[in-house]
Amino acid sequence: MNAHNDGILAAERADPWVWREEGASGPVYYLTASYPTTIQQPAIGYDRIVLRQSDSLDGLTAAPETVLLWAGNAADTSSAPNAPVSAQFHRYFWAPELHRIGGHWYVLFTASTMEQDVWHIRPAMLRADGASDPMDPASWTELGFVQAFPGDECTPADQEAFTHFSLDMTAFTVPGHVGAETYVVWAEKPEISNLRIAPIDASNPIALTATSALLATPIYDWERNGDTVINEGPAVVVTDDRVLVYFSASSVDEHYAVGLTWAPRNADLLDPASWTKESKPLLSTESFDGAQMGPGHISFSTAKDGETPVVIYHARPPRSQWAQGADGGLNDPSRHARVKVIHRDADGILRLDQIQP
Repeated sequence: MNAHNDGILAAERADPWVWREEGASGPVYYLTASYPTTIQQPAIGYDRIVLRQSDSLDGLTAAPETVLLWAGNAADTSSAPNAPVSAQFHRYFWAPELHRIGGHWYVLFTASTMEQDVWHIRPAMLRADGASDPMDPASWTELGFVQAFPGDECTPADQEAFTHFSLDMTAFTVPGHVGAETYVVWAEKPEISNLRIAPIDASNPIALTATSALLATPIYDWERNGDTVINEGPAVVVTDDRVLVYFSASSVDEHYAVGLTWAPRNADLLDPASWTKESKPLLSTESFDGAQMGPGHISFSTAKDGETPVVIYHARPPRSQWAQGADGGLNDPSRHARVKVIHRDADGILRLDQIQP
């Protein structure tokens, strides 16, 4: 499975998210990701929601990419003139994810609320009817920005959820869970970037239904690089006895790495005491002996057999292969979406770094 070319699934696509849907004649795979800026053209990019479709993971590499939506302040929409231009979402568009929630399609993504400030980002949603074609831009409706529960206070006190720099929202369901079954997790940065969690109603996922709670905060050295102190990019796996929240930490260069925090499946997921964070990263530059740098912002799927687990992640090539002037920052597009086979350990935890592509 893409064992060649360092496991690259899609070049210059960061924050990759793969969704597998069971179709009438077999699995259908969808890939969305952040569309990058470049050092030469920093005003172009992070300005569109893109989606690919294929009947195999490998097929996503060459699959055509459809623009579902342009940012309201996109500088150039000529490459997809038939895609709608948003009336409310502005650059930066980051980390889109395709989900089915309550039987319907949703794209969860990050967008700025302000035309002139790319950093005023908050979680946002698009919706499409569950029977519609998610590859058709006309299927999608802008729901708006995710709404905090009234009176929701997060760190520091007296601040509502989504008051600060907020991004990377994901959703998951724990069938039969007492209290709530469907939740969202996102990164919020009042001073440092923490993970927060809140329940939602699957029939109206745009609004949190209870006060959010702190899920994880950077506490280990590997989660920090100088002043960059980050937990972000959550991806959730629910097993028979655990809720596993994988996340990315540290700066977006070669220091980026993947960690894990988990809670018992039947625990109160809004209680910070329910969560146990592993002390070491599960995937890092060291996992590849430097051949890939800064792996992170993952999602999970299975191979076509429906059994073999895979992780989809982005990583940069070694510094010797970076383009001239590249600094490993957000305007360096060399974060490539990659895929590799992984396995479950005896506790059902997906372990990421033991099997190389």
